[in-house]
Amino acid sequence: MPKDKDPKKPESVRSTTSTGKVRKTNSITGVKGVERASSVKSVSKVSSVNEPARTSSLDFSKRDKYFSMISEEAEKLVKEGVIPKSSQEVIERAVQMAIDASLLEPSDKAKDKKSSKTDS
Repeated sequence: MPKDKDPKKPESVRSTTSTGKVRKTNSITGVKGVERASSVKSVSKVSSVNEPARTSSLDFSKRDKYFSMISEEAEKLVKEGVIPKSSQEVIERAVQMAIDASLLEPSDKAKDKKSSKTDS
């Protein structure tokens, strides 16, 4: 199958007889040596630190909710023209598979808690 031609690509290259003006570069006059750094005078405590945003773990009981959210967001992306309608199902399914892979089933949570207790 032949490739479509790029309209910006030239058909051929011809030889040139002249060029535009080229500017001369300035020479380097010298390199400044490494200077001594000033010392730290004091360190004070931080009055407050914003807590990072809390994230929730993906819970198997909310799986259907996650999947409906994925479908809604994919629909929005199609309406906005971000993704084509033909790719919507593939993208939705890929995200759903990623969510499924990271969900913890109730039995997994119990196993995880037991293993963390035995590891300590």
